[in-house]
Amino acid sequence: SIDQKNKKAEYYIAMGEPNLKGKGISTKASKLILKYGFNELKLNRIYLFTEVENVPAQKLFEKVGFVKEGCIRSDISSHGRFVDRFVYGIICDEYLKDS
Repeated sequence: SIDQKNKKAEYYIAMGEPNLKGKGISTKASKLILKYGFNELKLNRIYLFTEVENVPAQKLFEKVGFVKEGCIRSDISSHGRFVDRFVYGIICDEYLKDS
């Protein structure tokens, strides 16, 4: 989801193959996506949402520079119950400073 007017986009990644988890693929893909978003698309902000229970994803997002910005309570229905989600974001200036 890219919002050209406000120069921001939502980030989403999913690893479908369990045997590929833990091999650094998501980290490399995430870094490439951020680089493309900020350098080529000239975005100002990239953001994402993740379930509070998804600690491995949170570690990945923080590793590549996303900052946890807050919690949205009972945000979505998942497996028959409402779950809280964290919102993470990274700003172009922060990304360029740390790259």
